Amino acid sequence: MEKVIFGLIATILFLNLSFGQNEINFNEYGFYHNEALSEFTKKHGENQKDVSFIVDESIKLMQIKYPNIFKNTDGAEIKKLFVVNNANEFDYKKIWNSNKETFYKNNKIPRRIGDLIDKIVNNDSSYDEAIELTTNFKKSNKLTLEESNGLIAVKSVLVSSNQYWNSTATMAKKQRPGSATLIADFAGAGMFMFTGPVAAICGFACSYITHQNDN
Repeated sequence: MEKVIFGLIATILFLNLSFGQNEINFNEYGFYHNEALSEFTKKHGENQKDVSFIVDESIKLMQIKYPNIFKNTDGAEIKKLFVVNNANEFDYKKIWNSNKETFYKNNKIPRRIGDLIDKIVNNDSSYDEAIELTTNFKKSNKLTLEESNGLIAVKSVLVSSNQYWNSTATMAKKQRPGSATLIADFAGAGMFMFTGPVAAICGFACSYITHQNDN
């Protein structure tokens, strides 16, 4: 029994070190993604165009509300990945397609989970299609622990994003989002799948920016 427990602990430590997940449980990614959306839009509305400001300000707001979780969060890697600084030039699909092979090579995303994200992103899947694909993927495959955790993380963001953008209490434009708004944060969280707070912020930023051009 001691060997089993030790082995489990060692596996968890390995995953945390290898994939960098911290501070947020995988099934909580969506909650903090929505909190970032809520805090940012309450203060700045839905039409901010400066990408660097969107990333940096959302981190500051989350550091105020959740200091223990976001105190060490840095948006530098997100901004580097996004490349552009004007929301009108932002293209989450281009960002994903330009970087996915690097993600796989550097073990940032398990290949099979990446292939699932890739299929959903490049087929312009609707929310319902994405949910069906993720559900069927889980049923049809024997997942490793990191694959299971990664799937939990990105699906959490997808479901939470749909709840946020379709809530009349939080939707300032009073318009339903197009599918791209929801899939953008699914992909955005996937880009930093095992980084906890950074994944939540990246998902938020992708969703917030894409929503401006998705109606």
